[in-house]
Formats: sequence, C-alpha cells, structure tokens
Amino acid sequence: MTQTTLSVHQLSLTYSGGESQVLDRASLSLQQGEIACLLGASGCGKTSLLRCIAGFEMPTSGTIKLGETLAFSESEFLAVEARQIGMVFQDYALFPHLSVRGNIGFGLKNTYRDKSQHVTIIHDVLHLLGLDEHADKYPHQLSGGQQQRVAIGRAIASKPKLLLLDEPFSNLDLHLRERLAHDLRQLLKSQNITALMVTHDQQEAFAFADYIGVMHAGKIEQWGCADAIYCQPESNYVANFIGDGVVLDATQASDLNIVANASGVYLLRPEHLQLDEAGKFSATIASVHPQGHSLLLRCAFELSCGQQNIELLMRCSAHSDLAVADVVRFNVA
Repeated sequence: MTQTTLSVHQLSLTYSGGESQVLDRASLSLQQGEIACLLGASGCGKTSLLRCIAGFEMPTSGTIKLGETLAFSESEFLAVEARQIGMVFQDYALFPHLSVRGNIGFGLKNTYRDKSQHVTIIHDVLHLLGLDEHADKYPHQLSGGQQQRVAIGRAIASKPKLLLLDEPFSNLDLHLRERLAHDLRQLLKSQNITALMVTHDQQEAFAFADYIGVMHAGKIEQWGCADAIYCQPESNYVANFIGDGVVLDATQASDLNIVANASGVYLLRPEHLQLDEAGKFSATIASVHPQGHSLLLRCAFELSCGQQNIELLMRCSAHSDLAVADVVRFNVA
C-alpha cells in the first residue's frame, strides 16, 4: 500500500501582524515516490510554501504532516533537523572548503554513526551521479552542472523522506537544464524518492513532474496531473497562465462552431486551429511573434454578433512569409 509522504492542509502564512498574506489556505498531498512542482510567477508564494514545509518558516495556521509525523500545527512545530528532509537550493550552497566527497558526506554524521557506512554511501552517490572522477575536487573546480549534481548528492545521501528543490536549475543554460532535469527525474524514480520542486518555468514543470500545483496570490489555484492542468484548467487564471490560449464565452465559441463546457467557457489553444487556404473561417493577423521553430500569430477574428473582435492564437512554420494585416483562413480541429 502506497504511503503518504507529505500532507499540507489549509496552510496560511501572514507577515506584519496579519496585514500581508503570503499563503492562503494552501493544501496538497504527495504519495511515496511521486514528484511534483509548484509553478507560478515571482511573488506567488511557492518558495514560502517550500520553506514552511522544510521548517524554515513558521506558518500562521494549518497543518503539515510528514508521513505519520505532525511537523506543524498551531500547537506543534518540528525542528528542521528532525524532519528528515533533503533540500537543494537555487545557489547550490556548497561548502567551498570541502571536496565533492566532503560535501556529499556532510550530513551523514547526523544520520549514520558508523563511519564505515559513510564511505559506502558516498561511493554509491558519487557513482549514481557520475561524479567518481571529481570526488576530490573542490566546488570552484567544477562546472555549474557538476556543482548542481553535488548539491543533489548531498541532499539524497542521507536518504531523506522528502526532497525539496528551490528552482535548482535556474542558473544553468537551457540545454544543461533540460538534461539535468531529465537525469534527476530518472534518479528520483529509480530511488523511489518523493520530491517537490519550485519553478517558474512551465516547460520544466511539465517535463519533470507527475503533479503540478499552479500558485497565484498565495493560493494553489489548481493541483493535478500535467494533462489536467493544460487541458482542463479550473480557473481563468490557470487557463491564461499555462501555455498559450484564449478563453471564449459561449457566444464567442458558437461563432466558431464550438460548444462551450458546462461552465459556459471554452479554452481555445493554438493547436486547435489549423491554417488552411480553403478553411471555413478567416481572421486578420495583428502581430507575428517568432518562437524559434515556429511563429505565433495573434489574429483578430470578427464576431457575427456584433461584439468587439476577439484575439485568436495560431502557429505556423518559422519559414512562413505571413505578415501583419494578412488575412488567413483556418479550421477549428
């Protein structure tokens, strides 16, 4: 039977005597071996929630449970060192005076008294992360990617119940970031480690996590698998924040022969619209935005009901010669 590793219920955090609310009744749950991301813009509360779980912040109300252990309630606060949580920071926070071997083994003395175990664990972690040949180097002698692997190794060496990661790849270039995120996901899954990561990068969250929590103004607007977050947003904020798309009301949707959902709205993404010279509908290009392999077209679509034109988003090849003011025809998939 799968065990619950982390349970956060109705967690709130306020500063300045209650005038500044950082977290507003945030709730989430993770089973053993699950990987999740808290995703949101700067200042939404995602790092504060991570710090509350780690024990670096004292919430105002709510509860945090780690397995069967109550880590926080209004009458209980479990010390950081007693929570058995591994933490990977944005700036790595490696000890400059310790070698790779020393950094990875730093926390083991608090977990394993038998020093012979330390040697075996450090060896295993070095091998797991491909750092064997760098064991005796110091942080300043390593690349950014290697430093990040050391930080991860230090965090998992003591076999934590939960691994927390605060934007761990943000200081790395795009290709290295993608590769490390992929490698880390495989590592966590192979070791059955539960993890919660904070990021503002949507692509990273969707590639890395089993579950995503979209945060806004201290609240978790939606918690669910990647498909549900993208295809079935539960609020206008999530619909507008995740990916590209336009939220239509029932009247606007009907002009495109679309049936709105039960709540009377429909999220129209660029992949729903297919450019076709013989297409049923037409729109005028308002702006063109290069996105590397493709162009994002913002097009004005005239409604038959007399309402103001609505904006539709479409994609085409980066080699297309379409320009502003061109009229394009399209179908709705």
